[in-house]
Amino acid sequence: MSAVGARCEDAPMTHGDRREGTGSEGAGVASEAEKRLLTYGACAGLAIAMHRLTGWPLIKITDAHAVYPDPASPDLADQPAHVRAATSNVVGMGAGGLHWMVLTPEGDLLDIDGRRDPLDVLDDYDDEADDGVSALGQVSLDDALDEYVTAKGEPLPLSRCEQIARHLLSV
Repeated sequence: MSAVGARCEDAPMTHGDRREGTGSEGAGVASEAEKRLLTYGACAGLAIAMHRLTGWPLIKITDAHAVYPDPASPDLADQPAHVRAATSNVVGMGAGGLHWMVLTPEGDLLDIDGRRDPLDVLDDYDDEADDGVSALGQVSLDDALDEYVTAKGEPLPLSRCEQIARHLLSV
């Protein structure tokens, strides 16, 4: 399974993955175990932390059939990637997701792997979507916290996610 395409909620969790960054990497630099977790299960925690620090919109990538478009917009599953990558035509999203990121003012998506074009992100996640088509949409902080803390049990503490986010935003 590729590092890009794994479902965020499918992360194998081990107690050792919850550790704080230690050693030579510094307080804000993610360890290899944390990077894996922030790719495969705690991506929402990092997105929440970056959102809190910057105010940038929280974005969830999920199956196109789980994104509820504005009634004036067509069904997203039948649309080209540039339409599925627009956050303005989404009024709701189902639970679960393939990945969580933030949308930068420049229009890129940002996660533990850095900035990426939304079209490239969707292309990466299409193979992992249930119907072979992914889409993205903006999600509220309350919804993100409900999914990350309540439903998943905060796989990586939000305080640690904030340390990592501060470092990531500074480089």
